Amino acid sequence: MERFTRGKGLFFRGLFLSVLTESNPSRLGVRFFCFRFVRIGIEKMRKKEKEIRDRAEIEAVIQKAEICRLGLSVDNRPYIVPLNFGFEGNCLYFHTAREGKKIDMIRQNNCVCFEMDVDCSPVRAEKPCDWTMKYRSVIGYGTASLLTDAEEKRRALDVIMEHYSGPLGEYPENLLDRLSIIQVDIESMTGKRSGD
Repeated sequence: MERFTRGKGLFFRGLFLSVLTESNPSRLGVRFFCFRFVRIGIEKMRKKEKEIRDRAEIEAVIQKAEICRLGLSVDNRPYIVPLNFGFEGNCLYFHTAREGKKIDMIRQNNCVCFEMDVDCSPVRAEKPCDWTMKYRSVIGYGTASLLTDAEEKRRALDVIMEHYSGPLGEYPENLLDRLSIIQVDIESMTGKRSGD
């Protein structure tokens, strides 16, 4: 069974099981399990008619998107940043400087979320309350890590360049030394469409 360590517990096929270490473990365990169960997006989408269930269509949205918004949080203070990205397999890749707010936050809490959207335009109507938006979007959750191996960095940069149909080539050693690559292993994601 695939297992991911995260915080004070384990992921088993998407379900969070907390490690019970407090004086009243049964009460704490229920509270932790409920919080984590909602957090990783297992609850059902309210408007089922807008949900994108087909994995290929979800990946098509990702491939079309030009920006991915990465959400981080430390000490209950959220931070979201738009980034260029690459997508391959079940991972997202971002390049950034070796030091900075994103890196500091990931080192403290590597549980992240992400969002991207495409085909966005307003749908106009005669009455203000009948206006809406047309879009397709993907929201997901994952675990971030920092790549340190030079070959892994090169491969991640290739994935990012391929996403934008850019040229592939050599990456100088001094460039690789100056940048960090954030890899997000995707744990769950959902797609949504509106205004079709």
